Amino acid sequence: MYRNYGKSIALQAGFDVAQGSIIAMIDGDLQDNPKEIKGLVDHLNKGYDLISGWKKNRKDPFEKKIASSIFNFFVRLFSGLKIHDSNCGLKVLRKEVVTTLNLYGGRHRYIPLLAHQKNFSVSELAVDHRERKFGISKYGTKRYSEGFFDFLTILFLGKYMDRPLHFFGAIGLLFSLLGVIVESYILYLKYFLFEPFQQHIALLIFGAILIIVGLQLFTFGLLGELIVNKEQKIKNYIKEIIE
Repeated sequence: MYRNYGKSIALQAGFDVAQGSIIAMIDGDLQDNPKEIKGLVDHLNKGYDLISGWKKNRKDPFEKKIASSIFNFFVRLFSGLKIHDSNCGLKVLRKEVVTTLNLYGGRHRYIPLLAHQKNFSVSELAVDHRERKFGISKYGTKRYSEGFFDFLTILFLGKYMDRPLHFFGAIGLLFSLLGVIVESYILYLKYFLFEPFQQHIALLIFGAILIIVGLQLFTFGLLGELIVNKEQKIKNYIKEIIE
């Protein structure tokens, strides 16, 4: 018997075989009204690449409403994607957006964000949301932690995939700077207040660890840059051969 591989895999399978220039998504529980699809398509044709439904008057338990509000707040805060309901199951999007998606795990929650990172135009439209009448939700509290880590992964890959030194280098520089400050403070205690190193051995070791970790992170960033640079050269070489 086949097991359930999750919503992301199911959506990706559907996207892979979809033929139309505009593709609609809707959950099987029909809490989202299928009649709203026409309005979303009309809004899409105003010049957008993806329209996400907005459950403005959401008919869900209080716990789900609070979790969704917190989730969407952090998406808006850290991604710059200014929509209210990123995870609404009702969406319409162009085929060009679909071809850039690679859904797995819990990435279906972030389809508007993934499109936004690819510089597609994303908007939203308030839709009719109804109380659940069919089926039982399979999502437990585990989805919150999984969704958080998926969000961090998408943010990192979208912003720093082509420039890893900007990420690791910045953190490494911060750690190293903190380490230098700690060690400078130890030297101040030693040569100005005449306190022996042995009295602050733990702080001395802590400062050294900060500097070492900072240098390691900076090295990771450099290695990442080398890998990215090599892959880019390979892509350019292949492009030259094709041309």
